[in-house]
Amino acid sequence: FLVDAGKGVIRTTVEDIADNNSEVPVGTTLARIEQGMTVFSAIHGRLHDSMGRMLRILHRLNKMYLDDEELDEEVGEKLATRADFEGPMDVVPVSDPNIFSDAQRYAQVQAVAQRAAMLPQLYDLRKVEERLLGTMKIPNYQELLAPDMSAKERNAVDENAAASFGHKIAAYADQDHLSHINTHLGYLMSPVFGSSSLLAPTVLPALLDHIKEHIVLLYASGVFHVGSGTIGEDLGDAIKDAPKDDRTQQALDKLLLQASTNVIRTLTPELQPLEALLAQMKQQAIQMMPQPQQDPRLAIEGQKVQLESQKAQQDAQLEGQRIQQEGQLKGQELALKAQGLQQDGQQSASQLQTQVAIAAQLQQHEDDRTAAELQAKVAMNDADNATAAQISDAEIAAGRKSPLSTGTGINPDHR
Repeated sequence: FLVDAGKGVIRTTVEDIADNNSEVPVGTTLARIEQGMTVFSAIHGRLHDSMGRMLRILHRLNKMYLDDEELDEEVGEKLATRADFEGPMDVVPVSDPNIFSDAQRYAQVQAVAQRAAMLPQLYDLRKVEERLLGTMKIPNYQELLAPDMSAKERNAVDENAAASFGHKIAAYADQDHLSHINTHLGYLMSPVFGSSSLLAPTVLPALLDHIKEHIVLLYASGVFHVGSGTIGEDLGDAIKDAPKDDRTQQALDKLLLQASTNVIRTLTPELQPLEALLAQMKQQAIQMMPQPQQDPRLAIEGQKVQLESQKAQQDAQLEGQRIQQEGQLKGQELALKAQGLQQDGQQSASQLQTQVAIAAQLQQHEDDRTAAELQAKVAMNDADNATAAQISDAEIAAGRKSPLSTGTGINPDHR
């Protein structure tokens, strides 16, 4: 009766999904689910709040009326006493009022896993995987994961052994850094341990980086120790609680400068003798470092690029030879053309000379013929003039005109 009555008061869109047409668009269905889940989220939030109120009521009642002499009939011993409820209430609901189903919780963890796969440098992948398996309620999921190889705080000998096995090691601020450094150096200098051909490729790089951490932390812890002694309280707490005004920050900077100078002056004589040894081991670690294996795809790509480069060089050489041959052919053609032009010039000059000689001969013949004709005309004219003179003399002597002609001389009408 209560369920049926409740359905008459509250009805969500989720209940209508089963009755909807299967061809309804996906976006519409998701919108209806989201709208229906709003009601469930509100109900879940109110249940969370009511659970908190109930726990506060129980806490107050137990603090006032719990009987210390009463034993629980089921377990046979007291589970709690009135003293357990003294003071402020520390029992609160741990559920998330914004998550009302395992499906929603799994969707959130899956979204985190996707982001971790996209940006692995920003996430602790092991923690993400543990959260995902825990949300899926996988029993004893820790047994399925590889052992946690994250760095843990160890003594110097354990750190030497862990580094030899390839495990991660880290330095911590409260350790005796000088003792750790000397222990690690002694292990590295041993020809049968750290410097052996079997262990050196693994342990040398790891311990050298670890020694670097100890040196830095030795400096930092020394600065904080000296600074704390100067101000009479913990320097870290003083920095955290100090006002953020410029004067206070400048005073802290001056304090840190003085402490840093004193620490560097004190540690330099102790660390200076180790510098040559560390440099030697660093060089040895570089020499023992394995050569990175080249990706076969990169090798094939490199060969392809090399072949393309060689082909390009061969093409360039062939093109240069072709251009050189074309230049030689063009030079030969130009030489032949020049030779032909020279021969044509010589032939044209010879022809012109012959033509000039023939023309000169023709002109000479023409001049000779003209001169001969002129000379013949002069002689004929002289003869005609002489004849005309004789006829004139005869006519004068006879006293009458003669019927004879004087020819065609220069002056035929002369009397």
